[in-house]
Amino acid sequence: MKRIGCFLLLLLACSDEHNDGGSHGNLDPTCALIVERCHALDLGPGPIHDCHQLAEGNNVAMCASRRTECLALCPLASDAGASDAGAADAASDATGGGG
Repeated sequence: MKRIGCFLLLLLACSDEHNDGGSHGNLDPTCALIVERCHALDLGPGPIHDCHQLAEGNNVAMCASRRTECLALCPLASDAGASDAGAADAASDATGGGG
């Protein structure tokens, strides 16, 4: 009986209250953007985890004050590992001036 109690206690202690399905409720848009960008990259303690947790707290002022930092730590999936070498070229292509 003690083993069952210990097992249940351990299971409860190790349970993750975070929904990996991506549902984060009604977050402020800035907080939601940080969560969206940092969620998949959050592998545990560190600056990315801190940004993810901060944004899930939905403190609008905190999200706004750390937005630039957190978004730099958590690049868009399409930008991950890519350089900005073609950034100027892409802008001219978008306006029709590239060639």
